[in-house]
Amino acid sequence: MSEESLVCSVTSQQPLTDSVVCPQEGESGERLTHHARVNPVLLQQHADNLNSNSFAHVACSSSDDIEIWNVRTSTRVKLLKGHTNHIWSIIQLSDGTLVSASWDNTIRLWNIKTDECTKVLQGHTHWINCLIQLANGTIASGSHDKTIRIWNTDSELKIIQADSIVQCLLELEDGTLVSGSHDNLITFWNASTGEKIKSLIGHTDTVQSLIQLKDGRLASTSKDMTIRIWKNDECEIVLTGHTQWVQKVIELSNGQLATCSADTTVRLWNVTTGESQELTGHAYNVTSLVQIDSETILSGSMDDTIRVWRNGNYINHMACSGCICSMVPIKL
Repeated sequence: MSEESLVCSVTSQQPLTDSVVCPQEGESGERLTHHARVNPVLLQQHADNLNSNSFAHVACSSSDDIEIWNVRTSTRVKLLKGHTNHIWSIIQLSDGTLVSASWDNTIRLWNIKTDECTKVLQGHTHWINCLIQLANGTIASGSHDKTIRIWNTDSELKIIQADSIVQCLLELEDGTLVSGSHDNLITFWNASTGEKIKSLIGHTDTVQSLIQLKDGRLASTSKDMTIRIWKNDECEIVLTGHTQWVQKVIELSNGQLATCSADTTVRLWNVTTGESQELTGHAYNVTSLVQIDSETILSGSMDDTIRVWRNGNYINHMACSGCICSMVPIKL
């Protein structure tokens, strides 16, 4: 039986863009460390609830590498080497192949049974920010070179020319491709023809992430510190509370939204009331979130830690070797 896992991307070097900088040392030069009190009762409950339906692993990249960790034992089980710059997006294809995108302008395909890089896809001329697998099995990537590129596992198939740096991508249930970009727009594309369909205006800074909710609405986050909910091309709800840009949004199994931000916090939102619960403890920009069971989420931060939260309570954390840039669940 295969085990479900989680992949997260980490870098221990300073990013070279307008994204946040990984804090490595204090003002006097000492290494920054982060401490938190672990609740042993909650930690045991968390361990007891990790079953075959939960994610058994968490994986992180160290500098330019990808590490896979066992969540139960907090031990590293795999290390994938190959990229030469920061890794900002990782996905797993339906056939089990792991795919990573890097600021070395390449996409790498990995066999995680053998830990080998099986293919390097080249074509982007600037940093790659995002990857998704489309319903037809192809891969879409977005880049600082202002293009969306469609790939199979061997070569580039199509280039869609965008008007701005592409920060995030989403495929809707109807097959429409959606991008969020540095021109503050959410743009809809025909993935087959490359034709631009429409754009949604509302955010006042870079659109950082996009998801489609279970009810069909869109949720977007931005450097303008807001989360927006869209229905029928109109912004229906604006959620405010974060004090720095909002990096990611996920929809939880209970219908809440979870967001993470450069303000070092995670928030759990009741979309109907607009109220949120703030989860604090990270020391720097929180870049990524995943839900591992019905009650537990993990948050990855540029403070080099992954924190485990159960029903809004801090459980434990894993100390990684660098700044975490992204996470994604996988199966080993």
